[in-house]
Amino acid sequence: MSIQLSILNWLLKTFERPALAKISEPAVAHARLLKQSKLFAEVPGVSYSETTLASDSFEVPTVVAHPKSTKPRSALLYFHGGAYSLGSPETHRKLAARIAQSTELTTFVPDYRLSTKAKFPAAYEDAMACYVALLEKGYTQIAIAGDSAGGGLSLALLHGICKAKLPLPFAVVGLSPWTDVTNSSETIVSNNATEVMLPVERFDELTERYMGDADGTDPRASPVFGSFNGAPPVLLQVSQKEVLFDDALRMAERLREFDVDVTVQTWDHTYHVWQTFHDRVPEATEAVEAIAAFLNGQFEANSHR
Repeated sequence: MSIQLSILNWLLKTFERPALAKISEPAVAHARLLKQSKLFAEVPGVSYSETTLASDSFEVPTVVAHPKSTKPRSALLYFHGGAYSLGSPETHRKLAARIAQSTELTTFVPDYRLSTKAKFPAAYEDAMACYVALLEKGYTQIAIAGDSAGGGLSLALLHGICKAKLPLPFAVVGLSPWTDVTNSSETIVSNNATEVMLPVERFDELTERYMGDADGTDPRASPVFGSFNGAPPVLLQVSQKEVLFDDALRMAERLREFDVDVTVQTWDHTYHVWQTFHDRVPEATEAVEAIAAFLNGQFEANSHR
């Protein structure tokens, strides 16, 4: 374990997790995350613009990360995390940009509706609208990725794409994905002692805020219960010490039931979505490089089909 990671783990366990356990207002938690996001490394050579991805009656404000050189007619659709209650393209644009830089994929980061504005299935509806909008814009090679709740949303979207028999993405990536909003994974309890960031005692509250009276086993919220006939290769990255460890493992098992090519990459001592400290923490740099290698490999394989 690197010195940088050791220090971050201590800071998160000592200060961040207790703070998140006490904060009850999403706006306060979001302001905290926005402030912290300024600590993440800027990505050289990537510019940004704003657009709206619209399909049917849904219009989703979106930040676009443009690497210096781009693969033609190709895109990455990246969904930020935040338990469906906080986060935004601004809090996660640097991580998305880092992946864009390494893959030469124009990267779209939607400002999908959170539970503070609309409950389930609003986030899923926005995600599907964004994907369809990219298809309508002529993008022929699309990858989907996201972290935490955004990772779960990416996989829920994959379920919906497969079910609707839409043109498939060439790959999907989930970083520490929250794939079961019923919070029934065993490591929610068994990894509570080793989790350094996420306050488990708030999980049911977050689910209630997002789902309301809706069924938590709906695959549009909990893709671990979804169907994935014909789905493309999927990469999942997760820490063995975090409480969402089993969410990733169970998701992989579910995908394999549909003969999906799944790669699960695990780290021993990292924290939830450690990839945000790309280029500052060696383990985060390693993880992002692995994401880029996966996406680049799948892009090339798909190009020759």
